[in-house]
Amino acid sequence: MEERIGPLRATDSTNWIVANHNAFQHSQLYWKSRGKAYWFEYLPESKVLYFQYNSVRNDPIEPIDKFAERMFKFIDENDVQALVVDTRWNGGGNSFLNLPFVNGIIKRDRINTRDRLFVITKRQTFSACQNFVTDLGRACQPIYVGEPTGS
Repeated sequence: MEERIGPLRATDSTNWIVANHNAFQHSQLYWKSRGKAYWFEYLPESKVLYFQYNSVRNDPIEPIDKFAERMFKFIDENDVQALVVDTRWNGGGNSFLNLPFVNGIIKRDRINTRDRLFVITKRQTFSACQNFVTDLGRACQPIYVGEPTGS
């Protein structure tokens, strides 16, 4: 069944094979919960805690200070040998909210070393999150991974 629409023809597309039908079903960890302001997941096989920091704002269910307390308690009570802080999607917010994360990392010698603290950045890392990344660089010993930040 064909129908003309201007110079183009429209056909019945029910049997078409779409090349990108799985394009938005990402399996990579960094795509997992982009809608959350912050979250973490422990990767036991590598003893790495992956922390994704997507927005410098308080989540109404768990404010940053409570979340940071829970995350650092997990680090203290488990065999976490490295921390990966992923700021790729973080466009900023309120810089004062970064303090629980920065202070928590400073206090933990096990992860605050050059070979155990990694910060992932890209162009979307901006504003208050740029301040966070800078504070980590000044007070801690991170290895930066990724693109330069956006600011």
